[in-house]
Amino acid sequence: MDNLKRYTDSLEQAEAFYRPKVADLAKRAAEIKARPIRSGRDALLAEHLNRLNGNVVSARHGLVMRERALFVIGESGAGKTFALNLQFKENEAFHRYLDARDRPVSPLVTLELRASMRRKDLAMALIELLNPDHVFHARVTEDALFKLLKTQLRERGVLYLHLDEAQHLLKGKDVLAVQNLLKSLLDTEWPLNIILSGVESLSKLLKDDNQLANRSHVMRFERL
Repeated sequence: MDNLKRYTDSLEQAEAFYRPKVADLAKRAAEIKARPIRSGRDALLAEHLNRLNGNVVSARHGLVMRERALFVIGESGAGKTFALNLQFKENEAFHRYLDARDRPVSPLVTLELRASMRRKDLAMALIELLNPDHVFHARVTEDALFKLLKTQLRERGVLYLHLDEAQHLLKGKDVLAVQNLLKSLLDTEWPLNIILSGVESLSKLLKDDNQLANRSHVMRFERL
């Protein structure tokens, strides 16, 4: 029994000794993971986003560009969302500002899609982001929701709509219907730019639809 006691005492002492070190290592690992790893793809992504910024400037002078969609595609864990969020943070074009009446305006709206999200759910989620006080009627139709969404996007001054994990739009759904939805959002005089990030299946939206493909740019993310 004495030997057993000595053994357990030694474990307790070792645990007390190593616990702070483990905590320090975990904290250090989190700090390192949070640091951006700069590479050429950051400059390329910034170029793509600056093109969208240019679309807004062109619209200010009366020219509404057609190429207002950006697809950021890559496997899970490749750093798409992290890189986009970093650009959104560093580029003032995406920052909140005060309008002529000193009201705050957020030109960028970001929504992470759920796997179970239907098109109707998408419209409702975005409307709730833009107007948390909105009350939905029980029998509201999908067409009515998207008509309202377009109005809300314009009234709230949203110029950039980022849909993360956008491949969920396609799970068990008609690709043609999603393509038509995106073209409908882009087919307006309000210069809304759409950024869709997701895995490779997201590229299905660009197949067999020249209209959407011609309105889009694509950036592919490889693992570092």
